[in-house]
Amino acid sequence: MRPIIKLALAFLVLGLLFFMYLVTQAMNSIDATANHHHDSAMASMIETACLSYLTEYNRLPPSYDNQKLTAALLGDNSRHIAFISLSKDQLDSDNEMVDRWGTPLRINFQGATGVQVISAGPDRLFNTADDIVVNSPDIQDQASH
Repeated sequence: MRPIIKLALAFLVLGLLFFMYLVTQAMNSIDATANHHHDSAMASMIETACLSYLTEYNRLPPSYDNQKLTAALLGDNSRHIAFISLSKDQLDSDNEMVDRWGTPLRINFQGATGVQVISAGPDRLFNTADDIVVNSPDIQDQASH
């Protein structure tokens, strides 16, 4: 085989490998974006349920303890209203709401109407760079003032 053909084939193989690398990076980025949207959607669902509770009872649920809050939002409240519907993979064995890594979510109430939901993220440790924090609009408005 001629040297020029070998060189052309080598460049072709390198080009294909580089293309495969770029496609892999793009797919990883898409996957990470989709996962972040999934976690944000779960947090937003909890926030909406808490704010619906607020609308019904004129106050946020009586506790932000995950287990007690989950029970209240699932219908363990004075009017037996379910404010949220959760699948089995969104609850752990202690009936706490969990992120997609199985870590119980942290829910905080701030002020009369502020709800904050925190996922520990993929490392399953809180207070690290990959935590996912979703704040209700009330908290976001307070932060901008």
